Amino acid sequence: MRTKIFILLFLQVTALAYCEVNLVPNGDFENGRLMPAHWGSNARKDSTVQVYESAKGKVIEDKNLLWNKTESPTGRCVEFRLNEPAKQWTSIAATSGMEYESEYIPCAYNQKYKLSIDIKSVGISGKENGPKVIVFVKAYGYDKKKMKSFEVYRAPMHCYPENPGDWSTCSRTFKIKVSTAQKMKVVVYAYWPKGVVYFDNVRLIEINE
Repeated sequence: MRTKIFILLFLQVTALAYCEVNLVPNGDFENGRLMPAHWGSNARKDSTVQVYESAKGKVIEDKNLLWNKTESPTGRCVEFRLNEPAKQWTSIAATSGMEYESEYIPCAYNQKYKLSIDIKSVGISGKENGPKVIVFVKAYGYDKKKMKSFEVYRAPMHCYPENPGDWSTCSRTFKIKVSTAQKMKVVVYAYWPKGVVYFDNVRLIEINE
């Protein structure tokens, strides 16, 4: 009896040791009030509307940036409409594109991480891939004299959907290679050509070697 209990306890401890904890708060975009909680931009104007300024246009929540409730098979997702007009340009995709970022996450020097995300990119006709997607992990240090954070490292991930209009998973591993890094965030970015992009299930986990 004691042997069985010991084996069960060992298996439970082992399972906990290998449990993959997602470091990204609300990485599946399921929680929030008007928009996903723990996500947004530094360019916040008030508690409900976030504006992303580009060289020629701007992106506003609930117009070009949406919290989609129907497109993802696992629940809610984020939708970028890069086919929308942006001032004199034909689309937001023709300017500097769009981005959405997580809140800060503590990070550790020389720690190995795995980043993954589900994406779907659809072109104007629906028969070709739409906007290109890059997902960044940006790490930041802190300048005590200037009393502000500054970027010290970034890990980019270029995502290429397998089939137009289908969900696919993109992933990569990386290490924080700068000892002054204290915190990080995930930034989802999309740009030309015109179309619509959907993002879901952003995961960032530690990998113990």
